[in-house]
Amino acid sequence: MDLKLNRNFWIVLAELIVISLILIIFPLIFQITGGPCFQPPSYFVYFFAWPIFITIGFFSSISLGILVIPIMLAFNLIWFAILAYLLSRLEGITPHAILGAILVLLLLIGVIFPFQIFPCGHGYMLDPNDAVDRQISNTINSSGAIRTTENLTFAHQAQLNADKIVRAAGINSDQICFSTGTFAEDSSGFSLLENNGGIIWNGSLTKTVKAKVVCEVSGVELDSLLQEHLDWFSNFPPNCEARCGSEKCCAVILQNAN
Repeated sequence: MDLKLNRNFWIVLAELIVISLILIIFPLIFQITGGPCFQPPSYFVYFFAWPIFITIGFFSSISLGILVIPIMLAFNLIWFAILAYLLSRLEGITPHAILGAILVLLLLIGVIFPFQIFPCGHGYMLDPNDAVDRQISNTINSSGAIRTTENLTFAHQAQLNADKIVRAAGINSDQICFSTGTFAEDSSGFSLLENNGGIIWNGSLTKTVKAKVVCEVSGVELDSLLQEHLDWFSNFPPNCEARCGSEKCCAVILQNAN
């Protein structure tokens, strides 16, 4: 088999890179880093960037942070090279015509059958547990300090879970208590997990919120502090003493994103 790379290969590869930069890669990096949100056509993402989502899924259990970007770009470049090679070997029709036809077809499919790949506001890349974990790590030794996360986007059945939050914070899962905050607990909205071990979003559409994080030397002290901020809650503050007892305790309280 002749594996020589001809001029068409490099042209098609450049075209694929430019298309993906404009419609997929830049928007996805914006999602990761907190920049402006742009929703690319979903089937462009399926076709051009499937290695990116495989990479994200494979490394989802590893806290690579921003390092996941060069890894996923490398995998996607390999896919582009394979696609460019196949298109460049076609005879009787220019690879650019084939690529143009693919773009038009994907655009039509995306218009007729829209499907949300990832929501705006950090939704796909930023796990709410990671964001809360970072804020607890920054707050755990600053009693009474109040911090607020960036926007957190919940897909259907997504959870804030104490067992997932304590990775970097250096505390036990039973030292975190949760509150739905300004969202009344509702079976069709946010609700608490068993024993106040987290929060789950039951809505069918994605929901973007923020969370206040505050820590105190004990559950009793934390409950007293929360009584001074009743405007954070649509009903009642959580009972953090029941969750943490006399141990150091942190509260995670959902708030409107605005």
